[in-house]
Amino acid sequence: MVDRWGYVEIPARTTFGAGGGFDVVIHFHGGGLDGRAKKAKLDAVLVSSTLGDGSSHYRELFSQGYTLSKAMAAIERRVQRQSGVEDAHIQRLALSSFSAGYGAIGAILRDPHNDNYIDAVLMADGLHVDLKNNRGKHHRDKRPLDAAAMQPYLRFARAAVQGDKLFLLTHSQIPTGTFASTRETAAYLIRQLNLPVRHSCKHNRHLMLLSCHGRGNMLIAGYYGTHEEDHMAHAYSQHSTMYRTLHKRWRR
Repeated sequence: MVDRWGYVEIPARTTFGAGGGFDVVIHFHGGGLDGRAKKAKLDAVLVSSTLGDGSSHYRELFSQGYTLSKAMAAIERRVQRQSGVEDAHIQRLALSSFSAGYGAIGAILRDPHNDNYIDAVLMADGLHVDLKNNRGKHHRDKRPLDAAAMQPYLRFARAAVQGDKLFLLTHSQIPTGTFASTRETAAYLIRQLNLPVRHSCKHNRHLMLLSCHGRGNMLIAGYYGTHEEDHMAHAYSQHSTMYRTLHKRWRR
């Protein structure tokens, strides 16, 4: 275990570069990472973190002096011990989340310096922020969001639009009460980035596609569904909605 928050797996398919470099995916909230990564033929060390229900558990992990660089150093030490590769070190890093796991990604992205470490962000039906001055009636995609809380995501998204990073986001149609839904935060990013409709998103056995927007390496896919089982389908589908795209990027 890594500093009591994550479990490291080194699949047999994992390869190390000549200098000991390896790719790593850190996934926040939920198990089954190895199975989904295997389906996507992803060649990477896998780190899974499940800290309980609620985004605050994940947000607090990186809000009290514990940094991404410290987490990466701990992962490298663990991989060195488990693999026997003395000079093993992280080459490329992807942050992945489902549902409440977005709390960790949001906390990490608040520090712009961390962009230097992160190659990809993959978020499955989990990007929420508070609502701002929510009085009166508003269209469900236009309730006023806390724009300041969206800025770290917007910054990384702009880098993905330019092709420097990869940012994949999926969302359902599940409504929320006192905070912004994943549909609303996705709509905010689409408006701010002026993302056009794209035709590269696809249905799969668990999800029926509703919308697809993107530019460069930024892609937002919206799917039908307003129930718990529809939410869970985003976790089951990460191999097709996200990890296959990451595999293609890292295979180059």
